[in-house]
Amino acid sequence: MKVLKKMMRERMEEPGRQCEDFFDVLIEELGREKPVLTEGIALDLMFVLLFASFETTSLALTLGVRLLAENPTVLDALTVSS
Repeated sequence: MKVLKKMMRERMEEPGRQCEDFFDVLIEELGREKPVLTEGIALDLMFVLLFASFETTSLALTLGVRLLAENPTVLDALTVSS
């Protein structure tokens, strides 16, 4: 997680950086006025995606349920928009 956090900080310090990968998309979202994600959630998501190819889908689903449970406003927003 320390490496991911360092990478995020380095990329956030380059405001003119062009979007190249999913990490950049997350950083762009964090820079918005009202971001959907927090920095912690973005780092957790990147961590899960790194290991998604090694672990089963259940890990990603478990993390998704955990994050939704910890952030009821996101769950409400997803429920309303669907």
